[in-house]
Amino acid sequence: MNLLFSKARTFGLLLVVLAAAFSSVSAQTSYGGLRGEVKDSQGAVISGAEITLTNEDTKITRSAVTNSAGVYLFGGVDPGTYKVTIAMPGFKTFDSPGHIVSLGVTATADASLQIGAKGETIEVTADSLELQTSTASGGQLYNAQQVEDLPLLGRNPFMLEAFDANVVTLGDPRYVRAEDQTGSSQVSLAGAPSNSNSYVVDGIPISTSSGGVTFIPTVEAVSDAKIQANTYDAEVGRSGGGIFASDLKSGSSQYHGVLYGETRQTGWSGNLWFNHFAFGGAGAPTPSDETYIYEGAFGGPLVPPLLRDKAPHWLDQTFYWLDEAGYRQGQPLTGVTTSFYTPTTAERSGDFSAYAPNTGSSTSCTGAQSNCYILYDPTTFPRVSFLQETGANKIPASYINPLGQYTVNQFPSPTASYIYGTTGQSYNFSNPSSAFKSRDDTYSGKLEHTFFPWYTASASYVHSAIQEPSGNALIVPFASSTKLLRYTDATAINNTFTINPTTLLTVAYGYNRYYSASFQYSTGFNAATGFGGTGFPAAFASQLQSATFPAISLSSVSGAAGIGASNGGPTVYASHNVVAVASKTLGRHTIKAGYEYRGFDVYTNPTSGGAGSFTFDGQYTNSTGLSDSGSPRSIADLLVGQPSSATVTLNSGVFINKINYNSLFAQDDFRFSSKLTVNAGLRYEYEPGQTEQRNRYNVGFDPKATGSYVNAAGNTVNFTGALAFAGQNGEPTHCCNNSHTKFSPRIGISYSPDSKTVVHAGYGIFFAPVGIAAATTGYSQTSTYSITSATAGVAVGNAAYLSNPFPSGLLQPTGNTLGPLTGLGSSLTGSSTYAFTTGLQDFQKRFPFVEQYSLDVERAIPWGIMAKVGYYGAHARNYANYTNINQLSDTVMASYAQGGSNYGQSLATKVTNPFYAKTIGGLPATGTVSTTTIAQGQLLLPFPQFGAVYVLRSSGYSNYNSLVFKAEKHTRNGLTMLATYTWSANWDNIWSTGSQIYSSYGPQDAYNPRGEYARSLNSIPNRATAAVTYELPFGRGKKYLSGANRLVDSVVGGWSISDEWIDQNGVPLSIQQTDLSSGTYGTTGIGGTYQRPNLAGDAHAVCGSGKPQTRLGNFSSAATAEAPYVKSSALTPAAPYTYGNAPRMLPCRAPGYDAQNISVFKDIKISERFTFQFRAEALNAMNTPEFAPPSLSYTVSTPASVTATPAASSSQTFGNITTTVGFARIIQLGGRLSF
Repeated sequence: MNLLFSKARTFGLLLVVLAAAFSSVSAQTSYGGLRGEVKDSQGAVISGAEITLTNEDTKITRSAVTNSAGVYLFGGVDPGTYKVTIAMPGFKTFDSPGHIVSLGVTATADASLQIGAKGETIEVTADSLELQTSTASGGQLYNAQQVEDLPLLGRNPFMLEAFDANVVTLGDPRYVRAEDQTGSSQVSLAGAPSNSNSYVVDGIPISTSSGGVTFIPTVEAVSDAKIQANTYDAEVGRSGGGIFASDLKSGSSQYHGVLYGETRQTGWSGNLWFNHFAFGGAGAPTPSDETYIYEGAFGGPLVPPLLRDKAPHWLDQTFYWLDEAGYRQGQPLTGVTTSFYTPTTAERSGDFSAYAPNTGSSTSCTGAQSNCYILYDPTTFPRVSFLQETGANKIPASYINPLGQYTVNQFPSPTASYIYGTTGQSYNFSNPSSAFKSRDDTYSGKLEHTFFPWYTASASYVHSAIQEPSGNALIVPFASSTKLLRYTDATAINNTFTINPTTLLTVAYGYNRYYSASFQYSTGFNAATGFGGTGFPAAFASQLQSATFPAISLSSVSGAAGIGASNGGPTVYASHNVVAVASKTLGRHTIKAGYEYRGFDVYTNPTSGGAGSFTFDGQYTNSTGLSDSGSPRSIADLLVGQPSSATVTLNSGVFINKINYNSLFAQDDFRFSSKLTVNAGLRYEYEPGQTEQRNRYNVGFDPKATGSYVNAAGNTVNFTGALAFAGQNGEPTHCCNNSHTKFSPRIGISYSPDSKTVVHAGYGIFFAPVGIAAATTGYSQTSTYSITSATAGVAVGNAAYLSNPFPSGLLQPTGNTLGPLTGLGSSLTGSSTYAFTTGLQDFQKRFPFVEQYSLDVERAIPWGIMAKVGYYGAHARNYANYTNINQLSDTVMASYAQGGSNYGQSLATKVTNPFYAKTIGGLPATGTVSTTTIAQGQLLLPFPQFGAVYVLRSSGYSNYNSLVFKAEKHTRNGLTMLATYTWSANWDNIWSTGSQIYSSYGPQDAYNPRGEYARSLNSIPNRATAAVTYELPFGRGKKYLSGANRLVDSVVGGWSISDEWIDQNGVPLSIQQTDLSSGTYGTTGIGGTYQRPNLAGDAHAVCGSGKPQTRLGNFSSAATAEAPYVKSSALTPAAPYTYGNAPRMLPCRAPGYDAQNISVFKDIKISERFTFQFRAEALNAMNTPEFAPPSLSYTVSTPASVTATPAASSSQTFGNITTTVGFARIIQLGGRLSF
């Protein structure tokens, strides 16, 4: 297989070299281009005209001549502003500055020469906005000034995507910082499902295998940013939606630098909406948000101007840009419990006298004491109390285990005198701190050099270091809290070879590495000696794979703190990227051909469960020997060293999963005339699927595989359906059985009926990224110790179980050695989150793809505004749905519903289990094969030997249609404006997509994926945006008060404002009810993953109306309860074994998003070159709350029997809204010194 990849890469590179007789500008590289047609005043083409292209920043020039068709082309042009100079004997020289070349787009600079002397010059300044006549591809460019000036939470250039008409953002608006790669990636572009996009920096993809971004470039390091959608260029690949591209700055002929600082303080911020009414109306304090942001950048020519005469000439052609940025942010411990019960000083010494005063009784407390907890001697059975033995409710010193004593001392000391069980309070420890600190430090640099007139190269490097603590609520070293560490390294090397004036070759290579790991605060703990000088036996401790304090749980203590946990192990995402493109101009044709390779590696070293976990439930110091609840006896059991259960997991070490992707493409941009351009291309992709370096993974679930074992009765049990291991028993080494080749045709048409209008139309097929989904059942093994009832005396003190756990040894991972017996009896599950990380693949899984099509009209209208109206559509197929294929057939289930032949019988009825065995393959049996009886419904499933069997199945499809309006204006007096409105409809059956804010419930019936077709999670029918920056026209050099003196100018001059606004509908709401099929009267697989209720009438009757603040449900700031956001009265429960008729997504929508960000700048001129800018920003300036979607879990009371009519629960919380997402108003103040 590696030989095959090697040959494909060699073939691709050879093709590119041979194609050095072909084509143009890359849509996915870090370049743009400029082309034009030269004619005389009579319209005749002029061949042989000399064209000079000058970068207005670096002053570097390139030359070309017009061909026989009067056409010239500059490909591989760095984004920037350029001057075009055209000279031809017998004609006046044509000078045209101000041409803007942006990422992935070929600008047009046609010229009409006038007869005259060559020494005479005509200057024509290019428009700041030009009609896009060279391509039908869509997109939105943001230049460096917009990136710097528009207010951006997190200073994340990718977030400018929100102002493109083709974008729907789905993540939580708070999480867009450098550490928020997931939040930044939750975007739907051009109607495609989220996580279908590609991210590119300096021409190199920086996406993970699943399409997420690996790092966020910083503001002062970026020269421009662009969103590309409906891009009908064959160079675009592995993207079902579009591309988010940016280019790093590389310096100019003059030195420039920036120092930037910004802060926001908690007292400046607005409070969250619900906090105003917390604590009985007294209000909760504003969450901590103390933040400091910094950035510094410097760049210019490598050789200082004073030394240029002494330095070699070639060094004059070298420019660089360096940047460092970061932040320190305080964050509240939201979503984290901060109040607990922890052992008191007396309890730590074994003294529990407070729970049983010496009343003369050894078995009970007298009077009305509410917290009577007598301890019993665990070495006896029947149990004898310590009161009876010693006259005190205390554990004798000889009974205390040294590991237990050390462990109980690691809990935080109480901050209150509360004793367990006393009425009126439930905890004795509260975290006095409400915040923790996260940080980022990002370093970047770019070097660009022109070696020869025909060879230019650039190299860039980005390093990001992120620390994100989860918050140590217990404030002790062994708390079960983590610190997330992320490191990113990204390189890009770009080479441009001008073979001749009409032929160009670009070759680029990039390597990205993204490291992510969460470490416990106890990392480095030595289990052999770390318990105060003692510890676990060396033989046991040496097998533990996580060097952290073991997890300790006190299950009988309500609200108890837990300490210790295992590290999960690091994950490293790496990719190698090669892009080579050859381009040539032939007459009116601009032809290009190229090759692209992407190699994705995901390195994991799992250590989950590797430190061990011990639960103490109070059964050993309880009179009955049974698990206790609502008592402090768990603390006593810990002290004597006797857990009720324990687990240790061993993992098989390092896994390296891979995807190799190869592509060839060809594109012809044919300019028939100055009015008509046709873009046509074809992309071929070869992606054989995921592999693991040593074939150590589950390549899928094979429904036809067979296996057998001997059950407890001595009978052979034969079964069908089993895990498939890579390369074993005839199974493939890669996923999946689908075709590995993909063909993507693209075509675009641009027609200009006049000089102010252009019509674009296009169609293309785009294959979306498929991420690495690790499935490693069999490659980890958990050893379990469990005592459900302690009905005999046990050893305590030094001889207790805690001092020598698992004396018989630990179970080892079996890998693929058990074959089809692996995982038998268990549920085979993975991840159903918005970015798959684990999961079995369906053998018939196919590559997801999207058909995109568009038709728009762009016109230059008065006042310098470029307006566009257009239709954009997309149809997606083969998207993965997380599906339980072990579901009872609809026919059988219907027979148990009302009117069926088995009506009245319960599928939950226990019957003899024919699969029962004590061991499977030498390991203890688990799950459905470990019990003597089993639910009747389990035996009717397709694969009764398993619980749920979840696979990623290619059943998802979507349809998107939109009408888009856009207006854009750039003027040279400091005004930029972008306004959009999108009216759209997006429907799909993709239930496995979601976001940080919301997910959909599904499926109801895995056999009927079409029944899940409903409004998409990213269906936002109305969305309007605006982004404006404006330099106020007052002060010196401005329209008004241009002659003001220095004092007046210091007051009225130098002011700028920026304003952003987004207003959009909320997402549609997904619904489920209490599952009576697989829950109350069945087992997993009886019905789909979720059950939905029935509609009492029209679906719209469920929806409420009015402001969200007036219909939040049970929460209310008023004396009377408010109505819920949606109406449960419009629903009725679905009976067991039936499917409700409510759609997966209701026509009701969550509260919408309406936010405005405003910034005000004041430029203060320090000297000719130095300017200080004061900045004030108000994010969510109007403090508009964004309410989270309501709870739509429709609670149904348990029917008395399977035939009884189910009823909605009287304690319904359906439709209530209890929290907000996003952020309250943020005020930021800062300064920017530039030269």
